[in-house]
Amino acid sequence: MESETCFQDLSNFNPKRILSENSQRKLICLEGEFSDKEGNAVVLLEKKAFTEANVKLLCDDKSTLKKEFINDVYGSYEFFPSIELNGIKATIIYPATEQHIKKFEKTQLFIVEETKDIYESITLPHIVKRQLSLQWVYNILDHKSETERIVYENTHPSDGFVLLPDLKWDGKQVETLYLLAICHDRSIKSIRDLKQQHLALLNNILNEGSKAIEEKYHINRSRLRIYFHYPPSFYHLHVHFTYVDFEAAGINFERAHSLISVINNIKLVGDYYSRSTLLFSIRETDEELFAEYKEAVLSDDESFSLSVQRNALLINSQTLSLPFDVQPQSLCGLVHSGNALTFRINLEKSVTKIDPVASAFPLFDLPEICPRIDAGQSYMLKCSLCDRDILQEFIVISRVILEPMNATDISDIFCHRSKEVFQFEKDKPASDSQKEQSLYLDIGCFKLPSFELENLTVLFDGDVMHCRHCYSWLGLRYSCTNCSLCFWNDTVQISPSTVEKSLNTISELILYKVIAETLVECLFSVCNLMLICKVGAHEERRLLLTILDRNLQIWECPNVESSLQKVSYMKILFEEADHDKWDEKIIHKSVLVSKPTLVNTLKLLHQHGNEVSFATEKLAYLPISRDFN
Repeated sequence: MESETCFQDLSNFNPKRILSENSQRKLICLEGEFSDKEGNAVVLLEKKAFTEANVKLLCDDKSTLKKEFINDVYGSYEFFPSIELNGIKATIIYPATEQHIKKFEKTQLFIVEETKDIYESITLPHIVKRQLSLQWVYNILDHKSETERIVYENTHPSDGFVLLPDLKWDGKQVETLYLLAICHDRSIKSIRDLKQQHLALLNNILNEGSKAIEEKYHINRSRLRIYFHYPPSFYHLHVHFTYVDFEAAGINFERAHSLISVINNIKLVGDYYSRSTLLFSIRETDEELFAEYKEAVLSDDESFSLSVQRNALLINSQTLSLPFDVQPQSLCGLVHSGNALTFRINLEKSVTKIDPVASAFPLFDLPEICPRIDAGQSYMLKCSLCDRDILQEFIVISRVILEPMNATDISDIFCHRSKEVFQFEKDKPASDSQKEQSLYLDIGCFKLPSFELENLTVLFDGDVMHCRHCYSWLGLRYSCTNCSLCFWNDTVQISPSTVEKSLNTISELILYKVIAETLVECLFSVCNLMLICKVGAHEERRLLLTILDRNLQIWECPNVESSLQKVSYMKILFEEADHDKWDEKIIHKSVLVSKPTLVNTLKLLHQHGNEVSFATEKLAYLPISRDFN
């Protein structure tokens, strides 16, 4: 614990210079030294505001007036109230570091646009390296000091806080009311760290803090400003409560963030503040940090010129030829982010050099993932992860039936031999020791109806099958009456006919094949595809893919020296949920998938994701042409 010094007067203070002054706030900041102590000190002197309570006390016989002049009905005097009412608020910082001195020194300000990358590469390392001591904050939270000043406390370790008057407030004049709510959670440095799990803490501060202030000071929540500072004066999360009529320092737009707005933003996007660009001002005197920000976001070297000609783009002094004709004055929607320039230009109506945008999903050749099964042959099922057998004995596939359209009932297939399905008939009898099976072949799985469970060496969690050795997800039991089983193509091998591809590659292929088939069946411009994954007896994960554009043609250029290349993407909104929450939406296709397929689908979407998100939905641009080898 750092030493604490209590001063009785300022007789030993020797001012060296005025750091700053504010005539509007009646505030002056001084740098100096105490003659009987070593080290620098900063002293802030601020005239107190008038209050209704002390107006009558000002007008008594202890006060005096000194005439300056009288002109007609106007008299100018210097007023000297009684000593009890003539106090000046003094804040003493001792010992004062160079950071303290620079904080109060008047200097030129600049606005910084702090992106997520700038925060992580510049601001956060600076916080770790140069953060002032937070011991005084921990003393308050641990009730080692200022205990008598605490107005309210919620002691919950993660959702609780301490509410007490700010050092800038004397605790008496309601007209200048200023309190701080300091959270108990010591892991949260600023609003940059706030996420959805912190909503309980924020709501507690808003509701309980406002209620405590109303009970003690009789000020309704509607008469309070409740906000964060970013960047804060110290990096331990705290919230400011000030009287709405009081012009407190730091309520300007580039620093104050309303608590209610912060709560609403996090409700819409859980990681809003870790991803957003935040504005704040920085002083030129903070030489080290200012230099880094200047290089990153304030430098004039970031400027560039861009113009469009009929067959070329001119970027600074570089010419980039275009493989199509454009309207030269049609550039719009320009976004400059890092080394990327994104914009739109209108094409000439007579353009013949660019292929027309396809109206349907291009069914490019996808490698085969379904195993080649020969009727009448013996096969063993193995776990793809640990390569262990999951059957006690071989089975003989008597016929293989390819998946029909969605409307076909599985019972019709095996009972009535629909003409729409493709069949491999058994050409030789099976031995007595081998079990005959029909196999229903799907994109992501294969199904065995009327299977004998005694032949399985697996574990069941409800209807979910797991490998007994590595506990990987193998499939589902989708009918208990006749023991119909579904095995995933990416987690179960049909030996010896399994396609030689990695589990991740098969999962991606399954996704692309499911999307391709769905788009062929769907006639709507926007298509909703639901991936359903059963992960336990009573647990289910769902992923909704809304395909907004089936074949979005984009021209990309890695650098100015390269030529433009046309790339095709699917534009997809995706959203994950634990339960059925999309009853109001039309789902054009629902597909059961394995957990590896669901996990790899999410990884793929995030890998090609865009920073733009809409509430709980995220946007991804999935490349259509991919190398699956």
